[in-house]
Amino acid sequence: LMTNQHCIETQAACDNAEFVFKYYRTGCNNGSPTTPDWQSFRCDTVVAQEPFISCDAGPGDLDFTLASVIGDPASTFGYAQVDTSPVIDGEEIYIVQHPAGRPHEISIGDGVNVDRDGSVFRYYGTLDTEGGSSGSPIFRSSNDKLVGLHHCGGCDTPGVGNRGMLMTDIAPLISPFLCSDTLDVQYAGASGLVEVTGNGDTAIDPGETWSFEVIARNASCSINATGVTGTVVLNSGVGSAIVINNADLSFGTIAAGDSASSATVTIEIPTDAECGTDIVFDLVDLDVSGAGPFDDAIAAISAPLGSVPVDVISNETFAGGLADWTVIDGGTGTGPAATWTTTNPGARSLALSAPYVIVDSDELGTTATMDEALISMPIDTTGYTNLSLQFNHDFNWYSGGLDEQGDVEVRSSATGGTWVVVQNYSGGDSSGTVNIDIASFSASDLQVRFHYYNASYEWWWAIDDVMLIGDEGLVCNIFGDLDSDGDGVADAVDNCTGVANPDQRDSNGDGHGNFCDYDYDNNCVTQFADMSIFGAAFGSVSGDANYNPDTDRDNNGVVNFLDLGAPPDNFAEFFLEAPGPSADACVPET
Repeated sequence: LMTNQHCIETQAACDNAEFVFKYYRTGCNNGSPTTPDWQSFRCDTVVAQEPFISCDAGPGDLDFTLASVIGDPASTFGYAQVDTSPVIDGEEIYIVQHPAGRPHEISIGDGVNVDRDGSVFRYYGTLDTEGGSSGSPIFRSSNDKLVGLHHCGGCDTPGVGNRGMLMTDIAPLISPFLCSDTLDVQYAGASGLVEVTGNGDTAIDPGETWSFEVIARNASCSINATGVTGTVVLNSGVGSAIVINNADLSFGTIAAGDSASSATVTIEIPTDAECGTDIVFDLVDLDVSGAGPFDDAIAAISAPLGSVPVDVISNETFAGGLADWTVIDGGTGTGPAATWTTTNPGARSLALSAPYVIVDSDELGTTATMDEALISMPIDTTGYTNLSLQFNHDFNWYSGGLDEQGDVEVRSSATGGTWVVVQNYSGGDSSGTVNIDIASFSASDLQVRFHYYNASYEWWWAIDDVMLIGDEGLVCNIFGDLDSDGDGVADAVDNCTGVANPDQRDSNGDGHGNFCDYDYDNNCVTQFADMSIFGAAFGSVSGDANYNPDTDRDNNGVVNFLDLGAPPDNFAEFFLEAPGPSADACVPET
């Protein structure tokens, strides 16, 4: 369903919208009753849009939103067919609309009332609209096909007129989402990449195996696609020797307007793949029995190797007040609003999470001036390649005063101890989340200062959620090299990844090394029965009849208290748990 972007601006607006069909009068006059059996469908997902900037819209600001709906209104009410043939000045058109929310009405006109002015569609006279008509379809009378989308009024003003956008301009932007009169099979996306074997850190790393499914769509309005096939290949721009399993895809029969997923494709990434490069796949040879081939999808699937681990170095919510901050009151005046405070003395209702810190010149009064500084303690930010200062704020500027100023400053040994302004607020309001790159000032003694000054009976500046965020850039954890427990055995082949066991001893052969395996009866749970088995072997030495190598955890030939381990790897920690951690799942003996 398509309407104006100024009607459905965001996904949030879509989530709260519904579209009504079959709402009209049952007779040919204003007094006739409306249809009692109208139907509504909820807006589902915004799939394409361009913003409203000007009533004289053009490419880049075509003021449309295309959204899917929950349900299938087209099966009951039909659908509009798009005509991209240019509108001709003077040709007859009509607009189907709900002016002021009334049941639908139709206006029609031609001749001097229809004017195509470049990319602007102007119409006058009998082609009238009202508030509430935004997003109404404009049809060509000669074939009843959609040629425009109404969005602005001005019918009585010569040279201005009612205005709309031409489908000639909109159609190329929405064509991927519309059905075709002919058979047309297209790439429609891929399921999210899923890790099969790897580090488990959600990032795609060298040495790992991942999987995905390809989705193909039959864009035909009425023709089924049978025997749909395709092939996944590595994009020519990728140098790594990535192995693709199940690359030849079969989608079976895809009904008109429907989509289908392939079988699972797996990719094996070599350990020498370069960190930071993108792995890119194309879908080629998309074919159908008796038709095709259809267009290849180049760079259909793409993902970077590695990730950027981010550390929140400090996070100040002011829930504990200003104990960790230095407040300098350099102005005049006294009382609760004299300087920075978390008490909100002016009872401001702001889009911040209380408590927040605020300096309120208006609340301080007409005779006082403000020169107020809020300074953080020194913070060690060394070791980070990238560093940013993030905060939420509300700077409310007063145009009739002294031109109040709000400076965000930093200092450190990297600045020679001098305060450096990294952001200034003045000359207008500012609010929301701010993120400032301060990597060049990183040091072991970095401080942040919020400085509000040149203020006398102005408005305020409020600050909240002050964070220092750092990262070391893109990092790859090569699967096969990762050694979580530092025992010299890579996790990929370690039978007990959380506990150091370089000898990889596994006397009962269950895939779980003795150092993390107190499950002596191999039923996949550590319990009292296992303690009984340990008790029976307690005190025995290798060669004794009751010696049990499974209970000799340290493999020193003696079963004693040392074999019960020490926290966090002792018997008690594993009690009522499966053996592990291990690269292998536990399978009970039968």
